[in-house]
Amino acid sequence: MENDVNVSSFDDTPKLDDDALAEKLAPLGKRRAFFQALAIIFMVPIIFLYLYLNIYYDTPHGGLRSEATPEMGLGTAISIMLISCVISGFCGVQARKFNKKKKKLIGENVLHGMLAENFELIEYDPDKSIEKGLLQDARIGYWNSSAGSDFFRAKYGAVYFTFSDVRLSEGRGKAAQGNQGVIYRGQWLILNIDKEIPSWLVVSDVLQRDRQDGQAHRPKVQINNEDFDKKFTVRTRDPDTAFNILTPHFMELIMSARAVAGCGMHICFVDKHLHIGINTGKNSFAPCKKAPNIPELREKVQQEIGLVKAILDEFLLNEWLFEPENQSVATKENYMKEGVANMNHNELIEAAVKCGASAAAVVDVDKITFDREFRDACEKNFCGKYGKNWTCPPDCGDIDEMMAKAKSYKHVLVFQSIGLLEDSYDIEGMQEAAKNHNKLMAAVARDVVPLLENPLRLGAGGCHVCERCGKMDDIPCRFPEKATVSLEAYGISVTDLASLSGLKYINGVNTVTFFGGILF
Repeated sequence: MENDVNVSSFDDTPKLDDDALAEKLAPLGKRRAFFQALAIIFMVPIIFLYLYLNIYYDTPHGGLRSEATPEMGLGTAISIMLISCVISGFCGVQARKFNKKKKKLIGENVLHGMLAENFELIEYDPDKSIEKGLLQDARIGYWNSSAGSDFFRAKYGAVYFTFSDVRLSEGRGKAAQGNQGVIYRGQWLILNIDKEIPSWLVVSDVLQRDRQDGQAHRPKVQINNEDFDKKFTVRTRDPDTAFNILTPHFMELIMSARAVAGCGMHICFVDKHLHIGINTGKNSFAPCKKAPNIPELREKVQQEIGLVKAILDEFLLNEWLFEPENQSVATKENYMKEGVANMNHNELIEAAVKCGASAAAVVDVDKITFDREFRDACEKNFCGKYGKNWTCPPDCGDIDEMMAKAKSYKHVLVFQSIGLLEDSYDIEGMQEAAKNHNKLMAAVARDVVPLLENPLRLGAGGCHVCERCGKMDDIPCRFPEKATVSLEAYGISVTDLASLSGLKYINGVNTVTFFGGILF
């Protein structure tokens, strides 16, 4: 397409260092702020004169109100309004022009490189958006104008996807450029799936009104899951499609993804595509309005990329959608034929780091310290999960039998994640770090575990696959093949394991570190 900008065009662009980039961004920011302020200033006389005309003149008929004594003629007032409108509009255009230049500089020197580090980047264009036709397929409600930016196509794991910021509105022209009539503003992902879906399926908690183009009759489907039905509306022409796709596990993943996003979501399955709208109400990777601090900008960009990856991780756990038939079996057979069951340990470490681990190492199991006293520590119930999670004591199994099982393996791939805290009392930061570690565990389960023969996956703390463990309701484990038991439950000393693997157990002030392991 004419507006396509491929990755190589950015690769050929000379990159500025942080100081040079900040030096170029600073005047652009000041000019943008200057013209934006002027645009607002010249809006003041427009508003004042509009009120003035309504006080002194019967504007529909052009006559003077009998009780009014104007100090300014009608023609003069209208002329000043028109001049102010022109100047305000010109200043608004200039402000947007300088903002566009800032986005281009940030895209060339920051965003493009960071996207390439996190994904297999195929195409990036800071001024482009997902095509209107594709957005219409997603059935998000009535709108007639779309806009957006920061378009990129990439591969994450084995899945190809498209991303951009998107704004959908009911207005046209200038009304559509602002927030008038906006029904959706946020991030939009389109994932390619290899399954034929019998009918379109919409799962949405975004407030919207039905389209007025013949789609208003879309039938709703009740999934009979109380929590899910409270948060989402499900629509499809084929109820069987809804019940086949929205399994209890996948509904858990969707609710978990919504919790990660922290805002409304719109999900649509159509034509071998999965649309995911994240209704944050703002653009991602937006240029900073104050004086540029490039390290802070990079941190902000990485956080927003992390949100995209976290959302993808949740949905990619649905193996039925994203694994072509027989792929996992064929892959494992090929690996076994090539002797990859005993694959190079460096390749395993690299795979774990690629999944998001801060560091990883491979250790011989016969060097690990096992101690049944760790079970006694669990019984003190410091974490509050004793007897409340199927993967925690006393329900996870006999400690001696579990240690014997662990010792039957030859090696363990040890990996860690490190979370940053504001201070040692930052409970929310610790909880967020724990969630990120769970995402790492999910990525490792997806990308590393299938490479090994009969591995044993161990994590930090009790299993977190389900929002609420079936143990709490006295029902069997819903997903025993995905459940993860902790290292400590198998009697493994994590502090000794860290030392043995050369990984730091404590990674500095105001940090929290979580460990996981795969025995093979």
